[in-house]
Amino acid sequence: MRPSAGMDSPAEAELVLEIDDSPAVRRYIRAQGGRLFLWLEDVGGPWAIAKVSTSAPSGGREFDEYDAEGFTLYVESDFEPPYVKLRLRRWWPFAPISVWTGAETGWRLARYRRDSGAYT
Repeated sequence: MRPSAGMDSPAEAELVLEIDDSPAVRRYIRAQGGRLFLWLEDVGGPWAIAKVSTSAPSGGREFDEYDAEGFTLYVESDFEPPYVKLRLRRWWPFAPISVWTGAETGWRLARYRRDSGAYT
């Protein structure tokens, strides 16, 4: 997946985010408006988990926009996972979309940086 053409800086335009999604999750996201937001949610102290939603989270977060097949993915600007894997879950009470990012998201202060391929 490539960043959308609306990005401002040349550095952002060079970023490529690998996405692994299923036809079922693409259909679900399109049916919910065609936008998916990915961000880190604090769970106490320095710990955080990756969250996704078809609605923008509250809190004034900034997002980078990526065009995907049939939907737009918005990734929190200071979160740079090496890839995103999305699957549709059909079991209540869990959220309908599960996400894996290829980056350890348990420790919010450690950020995976694509340019170095390491946690900082």
